[in-house]
Amino acid sequence: MNISVRQRIFYPLFLTILFLVSISSRAWCQLQHEFEATEEELLFVEIPIVVTASRKEQYITEAPSNITVITSEEIRQSGARTIGDILKRIPGIEINMHRKGLGRIWIRAVTGRYNDKILFMIDGYPWRELVYGQFPVDEQLPLAHIKRVEVIKGPGSSLYGTNAFAGVINVITKDASDIDGCEMEGGVGNWDTQSHHLLCGKEKKSAGFVFFANYYNSEGDKHERDRKGESTDRRDPKKQIELNLKGYWGDFTFGVKHLWYDWEYLMYPDSRDRYDDWENSFFHIGYSKSLSDQLHLMVSSYYNLFDHNTEKRKRKNDSLTKVADRQERTDVFGAGIQVDYNPFKNHFITAGIEYEREMADKLLETYYKTDDPDQEEQTARWAEPARPHNSNWGLYLEDTYKILPWINIVAGVRYDKHEEYGGALSPRGAIILKPAENLVTKILYGQAFRAPSYREMYIREDNDENNGNRNLDPEYIRTAELNVSYAPMKQMKLDVSLFFQEIDDAIGSRETEDGSMYDNLGEIDIHGIEPGIEVELFNKKLTAFANYTYYFKAEDDNGDNLPNIARQMANVGLNIKTGKYLTINTTLSYVGRRNKPDDYQGQVDDADRKDNLGGYERVDLVLTGRNLPVDISLGVYNIFNVQSFNPSYEPGSYYDIEHPGRSALLKVAYTF
Repeated sequence: MNISVRQRIFYPLFLTILFLVSISSRAWCQLQHEFEATEEELLFVEIPIVVTASRKEQYITEAPSNITVITSEEIRQSGARTIGDILKRIPGIEINMHRKGLGRIWIRAVTGRYNDKILFMIDGYPWRELVYGQFPVDEQLPLAHIKRVEVIKGPGSSLYGTNAFAGVINVITKDASDIDGCEMEGGVGNWDTQSHHLLCGKEKKSAGFVFFANYYNSEGDKHERDRKGESTDRRDPKKQIELNLKGYWGDFTFGVKHLWYDWEYLMYPDSRDRYDDWENSFFHIGYSKSLSDQLHLMVSSYYNLFDHNTEKRKRKNDSLTKVADRQERTDVFGAGIQVDYNPFKNHFITAGIEYEREMADKLLETYYKTDDPDQEEQTARWAEPARPHNSNWGLYLEDTYKILPWINIVAGVRYDKHEEYGGALSPRGAIILKPAENLVTKILYGQAFRAPSYREMYIREDNDENNGNRNLDPEYIRTAELNVSYAPMKQMKLDVSLFFQEIDDAIGSRETEDGSMYDNLGEIDIHGIEPGIEVELFNKKLTAFANYTYYFKAEDDNGDNLPNIARQMANVGLNIKTGKYLTINTTLSYVGRRNKPDDYQGQVDDADRKDNLGGYERVDLVLTGRNLPVDISLGVYNIFNVQSFNPSYEPGSYYDIEHPGRSALLKVAYTF
């Protein structure tokens, strides 16, 4: 008798979940005594406090979300170079390389051409530009001043509105109390890579500040193939400078960030290069005050400016000729008020109102111009009548009620009203069961939406490629999830999540008689499971983790498998503190086979065509010094120099991006 993958993997794990839930009954008679213990003593290690799941501080065991916390110490020991290096260790997250060499973050098989289906925040403030509705990643976000990263897998629109679709990533930077001095770090690596930063913080009485400056420069890895699949030996140099100032004074907080980022990458077989120049200014200010023992008030506002310029140059007879010039500029202003009310013990209410003003008038016309007689002139512009300004109002309410010491009920809803695409309602609910000190079960349900980006709504191109559609509706996702965390002993923690996702009105490109245009394409179903284990031994001198992701369904409304999805992924990590001075950290990541999209077969020559991309494994090794006058680390990435590819299917692009080979990065930091 043949046994399907679902029978071999899914059913045993599902029965395991039921077993873990059932064994909690033996502890019910001891509930009152056990819950006199403090929350910090309950599970495997000290329980983290998170702020992203409910927009307030709470223990992660009480958060009505599947949330993961990555600390600065974990970042340092892992040797992570980019935000993608951090996130790929989390089950259900895949980092897919973009043609620019930057990472696209896919959570639970919810894919996209851009990072527009995840809400990305810095210190709780949204960070995105409007044209593509996404955020920059990788080298554009230095890791040295990060205190922790909180990652939610699943809908977050009930509190945060648009883009909190597949998940939420909140990067929380270090406070003055985390530093109390200065740190200088210098790093060098392959491809003439340099990475240097200065981090200073000082706290005094009711005020404190943090200053951070970062410089990054690299010639980049060699491109094996260009955008059309032809061989090349070109590189993709990148350069980044960032300045940050963050602080507080009494009940007020503030932050200022300015970023310059330049990169170059190869596009076409005729040796046409693209040069991108990003400049970002980000300001925020907040006020937080407890008005009484039961009432807390928070007021916040922010402003985010993205200025993006692109030049395309063609190499001809050893000279460069500019053939296209593109300019984009968008501004977002936001403000909000939140009230937290604790009417009586075990009952907590959060309510808030938010306003955003989107401004793209300086991007009303996106234009190309050409000096090359072989290049036909074309124009891209905003379709008329476009709205250079749009506004959005959001109202949210969440109620948390502990009906018994071991049962929390959470219900929340948010309504958004946008000037262009209309209204969107986002509810969520959770039942959190903690019948024993070593067992937490979460039953979660949520809905989220993603508003169409300005590119998807407004863009008009003379070549009729990817034209916008002002009649687009937001795309919606519904997710039901069962999450169980169990610590059979103090040194071990087991986690498993079973989830079911359904996407309605998915936005994508559709071919029409007048060319391609963005449209609502239909439904997508994604079902999967994510088991994991963490272990600590020998007084934390050895720690290890392993996790696995399997999608037993990832289909469109025609029943066809989604392209480019790895149906299986796994991570294994080991951290060993040897002797007094050395820590060894190694991580193995596995990504399974990815199927090609159907229309790929008709666009690529038989000699270069692949039905799929095989799975691959990558191993990273990082050595970190301890108890030394300076902090020193050496990371070797893809240590066995495994050749692997990511599919990069986009309209007009039918090649596969090769991952970088073996590389190394040496960093030395001094604190004073």
